[in-house]
Amino acid sequence: MTIRPAYRVADARGLVLVAVFFALVACGYGTFAEMADDMAAGAAPVVYGNEIPAGVVFLDARSKEEYSVSHIPGARYAGYDDFDLSVCDGVNRDSQVVVYCAVGYRSARIAEKLQHLGFTRVMNLWGGIFHWANEGRPLEGPSGATARIHPYSGAWEKWIYRGLPAYE
Repeated sequence: MTIRPAYRVADARGLVLVAVFFALVACGYGTFAEMADDMAAGAAPVVYGNEIPAGVVFLDARSKEEYSVSHIPGARYAGYDDFDLSVCDGVNRDSQVVVYCAVGYRSARIAEKLQHLGFTRVMNLWGGIFHWANEGRPLEGPSGATARIHPYSGAWEKWIYRGLPAYE
């Protein structure tokens, strides 16, 4: 008989609950703007893709699988469940940091963490990488420029208007 530590069972249940939450949320909005406004709610200010100045540090708050399909050029993988502050090694706490995820929920939470850790100019990318791609902005993958984007799950594919949903 194998005895599993309780934290692993709790972690698995938590992941299932988060996935169910996101699936329900994805289906409940009429427009992308309604969904993105709601997802980005948090303490960090929101920034739109056309307002981002040169020289910002992009942090990707999605899963490693999502990041490996594509990400904003130059973005650092930060993760969400496995977020580690070491991703910010070498980043001045007064540097402009833009955090993003698929649509803005996970990045809002990571942006808040960064604020609590003393980062003073942290912003959440409105609409996340989905809106970034929908506006025709560049993405990069393992082989360079790409139109592929990880949709998080099938329920979220409907929010990708430009680009190719891809899971690997």
